Amino acid sequence: MANITVTPGLSDWSSLGILSGDTLFVNQGVQQVTAGVDLSALNRMVNIYFGPESALVFTVPLKSGTSGSLIVQSSGGKLITQAACTGTGSNTFAKVIVQGTTQVVDSGGGTWTALEQSNGNVEIAEGTILTSIKKTGGQTDIGYNATAVTTLDWLGGGGSCRRSITTGTVANGGSVTFAREVITATSSIAATTLTVYSGKVNWYGGAITTLNLNSVDSRFFWQDMRESVTVGTINGQAAALAKSGLTAASGGTLTSSFGATVTFTTVNVFGGKVPEYATVGWS
Repeated sequence: MANITVTPGLSDWSSLGILSGDTLFVNQGVQQVTAGVDLSALNRMVNIYFGPESALVFTVPLKSGTSGSLIVQSSGGKLITQAACTGTGSNTFAKVIVQGTTQVVDSGGGTWTALEQSNGNVEIAEGTILTSIKKTGGQTDIGYNATAVTTLDWLGGGGSCRRSITTGTVANGGSVTFAREVITATSSIAATTLTVYSGKVNWYGGAITTLNLNSVDSRFFWQDMRESVTVGTINGQAAALAKSGLTAASGGTLTSSFGATVTFTTVNVFGGKVPEYATVGWS
């Protein structure tokens, strides 16, 4: 587990001899890396610290081991993986952990099995498959991909998701906008199970099988939808349903301000009764 300072301008990292548990320090300058970054043989984490005005631009695939992880942390800096890679293959990460105020921009495609984020800014390209995300802070923007996110735990911070999800949880003041990427996507995004605690969801997507609004602080905003949506079952606190404008207690159809409809079959209310004409709460 060595500390390695990356020399400014070093484009081939082969000479660094990176091993599992090593920590890389990128202290200054913008560096374009063109070789020597296949870390797929490593089975433990590799840390990268950035100086405030430093950046790494990878023009070849950056890879982590199947049981390893890449930890990006600092009080600044930027890591960019590019789409126009000159090498073969694609970027692959067993786990990416983003801490500090680093900006991570993925434009290269590939697979991120897991993303954990507590701060900073992460942008994931439409060509990248993301299996799971757990975030407690920072800004995250996930571009469209036909492969759904299996597990989304949005436990703080803000951002957007432009792809379908299997199981999603929004809590701890987290705020996320789900929206179709109309330029690329051929169909609306969807959610199998979406659960909101003390968080906010802006929904511009398609069908939701089960929507759970489990806290009086749950907010689900659908009023500006452009496309009609069907929700199979809604389980929710009466206060959350009222403040989200979901007022048909036994199922029915509501219309957004743009003429799209939200149709739901079953509504299970707990914690009181939803007023027939509830006032939508935007706080």
